[in-house]
Amino acid sequence: MPEGEVVTEVSIAPTPDAAPLIAQQSSNATSPDPHPQDDTDAQAAEESARASMQDIAPPPPKIVAPDPIPIPLKTKNAKRDQALARERELNNKKQRQEEEARRAAAQYAQKRAQARAKTTAAHFQLGAAARRAGVRHGSGAANHMSNAAYAALVAAEINRHKFYPAAARAKGAIGSVGVTFSIGSSGAITSHAITRSSGNSALDAAAGHMLASSHPPPPPGGAFHGSTTIHFNYER
Repeated sequence: MPEGEVVTEVSIAPTPDAAPLIAQQSSNATSPDPHPQDDTDAQAAEESARASMQDIAPPPPKIVAPDPIPIPLKTKNAKRDQALARERELNNKKQRQEEEARRAAAQYAQKRAQARAKTTAAHFQLGAAARRAGVRHGSGAANHMSNAAYAALVAAEINRHKFYPAAARAKGAIGSVGVTFSIGSSGAITSHAITRSSGNSALDAAAGHMLASSHPPPPPGGAFHGSTTIHFNYER
């Protein structure tokens, strides 16, 4: 030390509170946090592993729901088509039946008109003879008209009221009905009955209606009992 120089020693001691802070700051400055480095390494490793997996195996296929199986139009509308076909068939059948019925009715009406013209003429001729005989001879008129002639007159009168029932025409029914009847002194048919059925209720009913509607002239002798067969037929 040179002579004459005075050296003053100063002792600096940190306070108790400041010492830890300095030590902490120093520690922070010299020792970095290891966690960020670990996170970075882990992320890099994960990305590397993901890239390796992508290279090794392709990604799983995307699951796509299958399209619904369409219902064929034919199957969907089968019942409706069948119903329409049945309806068309029934309508066609009904039209055919109506046409046949109209054709048969026209033919029957023509024949009936022709027969009516003939029977009307015979009716007036025989009826006039029967009335004249009845007026002149009373119950003894049988001498002037035979039972056979009067029976023919009654048959003509019954057939004059013949008609073909629509229900029978629609079915194409034909047949013959056997009937018996009684005629009073006035010419009215007092009773009648079916002795043989045609097998068709409509035809049987028509025969009964024909007898009920008939009114032949008064019979010779004041009463008459007879029977006849009514035929129902037409050309198809």
